[in-house]
Amino acid sequence: MCISNTVCKIFGSLLRQAGALSKGHVVMCDRGTFIGTLWGDEERSMRQILEMAKGGVLMIDEAYLLNGKHESDPGKLVIQLMMNILADESQRDIAIVLCGYKEPMMKMLDMNPGLQSRFPNKFDFTDFTVEELLEITCRRIKDYNYQFTKQAWKKYRRMITLAYQMRDPETWGNARFISNQLEHIYIQHAARCVRQKPKDKRRLLILTQADIVPVEIPRPKAKIGF
Repeated sequence: MCISNTVCKIFGSLLRQAGALSKGHVVMCDRGTFIGTLWGDEERSMRQILEMAKGGVLMIDEAYLLNGKHESDPGKLVIQLMMNILADESQRDIAIVLCGYKEPMMKMLDMNPGLQSRFPNKFDFTDFTVEELLEITCRRIKDYNYQFTKQAWKKYRRMITLAYQMRDPETWGNARFISNQLEHIYIQHAARCVRQKPKDKRRLLILTQADIVPVEIPRPKAKIGF
């Protein structure tokens, strides 16, 4: 679960306790949720999502993707509809949270003064430390009763530390990065167990060095221009 989703759940719960929201639930969406294939899909989608989120928090992930470069980009219509909603006194039983990487989010707000005035509160979440990422790892594997061997843990720790040192702030996924790596490890572990067919069933829950696949580090996007 990403940190923004977790924070939104806490935020919604607090607003419900304070009486500002009637339910406090969270509805997650992104650009693809609103953009359809037919003219007018954006407005219909927006109304449907608003009905689902009524009484709670509407979280729009990677919201900056709505602010396309072209004037006719349908995402701009979604932004305008959202601003109209925020200006409507009858739509007070909802909270809207825009999430995304800092730089593109700030550019989006700077290019749209009306949007910036409606979202005056900004929160910048720092990256987890290596130790915190390792703690997240321990909690995740505990949920499935997995265990690392000592050598496997050393290898995993070195790889996560290296990935952290080489991370790009614009693409780094924090806990999501750990979840993706663990998924690769689980698949590698399952394939190894199928080949080796361990007789001791307890070994089905042991992650070895052979299961630790190379870490995939998101690279900075190539820039075009001069």
